[in-house]
Amino acid sequence: QPIPPPMAVPGGYAPHAPPTATWQQPSGRVEAAELSWNSIWPSPVQPAGNKGGEGSQLPRAPASGSDAFAGAFSPARAPARPAPSPQHPPSASGVDVLIWDLDETLICFQSFLDGRFAATNGGRVRCAAPGVGEHMCLSPAQAKPVAEELGSCWENLILQVSDEHFFFEEMEECDEMNMIALDASDDHQDLSRYAFTEDALHKGTPLQQDQRLRLNAYRMRHIRDLYRRQATSLLSIGNRLVHERLYDRTDVFTTGWLTKARRLVEACQLAQHSSRTVVNVIVSAGQIIPTLAKLMLFHLHGMFPVENVYSSRRDGKLHCFKVIKERFGEQSRFVAIGDSREEKQAAEFLQWPFVQIALNISFPEALHNTSPQRVLGAVA
Repeated sequence: QPIPPPMAVPGGYAPHAPPTATWQQPSGRVEAAELSWNSIWPSPVQPAGNKGGEGSQLPRAPASGSDAFAGAFSPARAPARPAPSPQHPPSASGVDVLIWDLDETLICFQSFLDGRFAATNGGRVRCAAPGVGEHMCLSPAQAKPVAEELGSCWENLILQVSDEHFFFEEMEECDEMNMIALDASDDHQDLSRYAFTEDALHKGTPLQQDQRLRLNAYRMRHIRDLYRRQATSLLSIGNRLVHERLYDRTDVFTTGWLTKARRLVEACQLAQHSSRTVVNVIVSAGQIIPTLAKLMLFHLHGMFPVENVYSSRRDGKLHCFKVIKERFGEQSRFVAIGDSREEKQAAEFLQWPFVQIALNISFPEALHNTSPQRVLGAVA
């Protein structure tokens, strides 16, 4: 089959939609334009003095053909060391459970779209623009459109992987807390030859509740298998190059946020803290399927087994934290790491320590200034 063209996002710096407080998905699908890094990274970058305002939210990107992601996800970048064990059953002495937020803690995404990152960090972020021999600091006004374009690119990739391979378009209303939530509805049929595109859920056939749950459970089991294999066949060659360039440009723009996040989580994962096993868990405010796509695209999937990935979208952070506490047991110790008030209040309610991550990269609480000792010391 011919190699599909690189995935596309709108070019230019004009806002794509009026500013909104929260992203609302449109009812229809929109067509993607051609990706052009020259439009995202103009050369040269000229200094500007005015400050950027609030960012705009972007419409949902379309899914492309079913074969649009045939290739490798990221062969050039060394994968993260896999987590020691997916389950980590509690021992007599318990384990130390590190509960990480995702957006604006380990990755930057929503703050690109809503303008917060540029408004907070303008004057400190840098852009490696083609034709410019050195990294130049961007003012808030310059950083805002760059952040919006980065956010748009990530949104397209996340939603295409979610729709193409993780059945998100079919399962968007299946808003579960984790990927094992529907196991009771799974009859464990062999899926090696199962045709998902031929079943009743894909075709939109009316189903009884138990039938719908069973077909959703099949999909969740298939997604788990893809995630555990680290999805070595999701991106086409063209989209792989787009993805790697996008990752690198984002890391430069955020002065190394993504690299620092990977190193921090890996260092905590490999630590034996006071002879206790350290377990990393994700509790994202987003839906579970896009969360898995984000972890894979941001090279974090090797550090978080699928059993350790939770979504608080439906039930809230506090409920998720309680479920995690019950899972790992009273002998375990917990610390929450994140940027939002909700997870801080949930941690305080459970009398857990909380490690604040600041969006401002110059603050002491920024991810750039957070060490494994700061995280692990909170559970001492």
